[in-house]
Amino acid sequence: MTIINSYLNVIHVWMFPEVPSWAFALVFMALIYYIISGGFRTITGIAFLTVGVSYWLIFVPFYGLKYSEFTNILPIFDHTFMEIWDGTRSTSLSMIGFEMILMYYPFIKRAETSQKFAHGGALLSTLLSLLIYMVSIVFYSEKQLVLTLWPTLTITSIIEFPFIQRFEYIIISWWTIIIIPNMVIPLWSASRGLRRILNIQQKYPLWVMFFLILLVNIFVFDIDSLYFLNKIINPYCISFLISYLPLLYICLKIKKSKKRSIKVKAP
Repeated sequence: MTIINSYLNVIHVWMFPEVPSWAFALVFMALIYYIISGGFRTITGIAFLTVGVSYWLIFVPFYGLKYSEFTNILPIFDHTFMEIWDGTRSTSLSMIGFEMILMYYPFIKRAETSQKFAHGGALLSTLLSLLIYMVSIVFYSEKQLVLTLWPTLTITSIIEFPFIQRFEYIIISWWTIIIIPNMVIPLWSASRGLRRILNIQQKYPLWVMFFLILLVNIFVFDIDSLYFLNKIINPYCISFLISYLPLLYICLKIKKSKKRSIKVKAP
C-alpha cells in the first residue's frame, strides 16, 4: 500500500494535480488484477520485461554528477551508532521485500541451482540504491536534502534536451513500468498466503486489499498522511528484516516437533 500511495502521490503532485488520486488507483488496480489473474508465469514475464526495458535509467543519476560537490560527503565516520541506526530505520522500507521469495520459491524451476542469481539480484539492487544515495548526497547540501521531498526525482528536472523540456515527465511515466512488479508481487504473495490459510479463492482477499487501497486514496490521501504512514511503518521494517526468518525457523521447528510427537503417540 505504501508503494502504491507514494507513486500515486508523485503523479498527483508533478503531473496531474487536478485528477483525483482514486482515479489513478482504480486504473492501477485494474491492471494489477489483470496481471495477477494471468498466473505466476505472467507476473514473472512482467518482472523480466521491466528489468530489460528500464536499464537505461541507471545512467540518469550520473547526469547530476557534473553539478555535484563531492565535499558534501565529508566528514566521514563522524556519526554515532544511534544516528546510523536511525538512518537505517528510515531507509529500511526501500530494502524490504526479500521475504517474497518464500512465497514464489515453489514455482521456480530448478530452484536449488538459482541461488547465485538470487544473490546477484540482491547485490545489484543494493548497489543501485547505494549509487542513488551517493548521487543525492553529493548533489545536495545537508539542508537541501532536509527540505527536498523527492531528491532523486528533482535531480532529473535539471536534464533538458532541445526537443524535451520536462524530462522528469518521462522519468515519472517510465517509472510506472518499474513500479508495477513492486505492486503485483506483494499483492499476489499476500492474497496467495490468505488463500492457503483461509482455504478460499485467491481473488477474494485480492478484492478486499484493492478495496482498502481505494479507501485510503479517497479519504486519507495527502502528503502529511503519507509521511505519517511511513513514520509508522519504517521503524517496524528493520525489526521485521532482522527477526522474520529466525522466527519463521523457530515456528517451523515447533511445528515439526509437534508432528513427531503426534506420530509417536499414535498406536
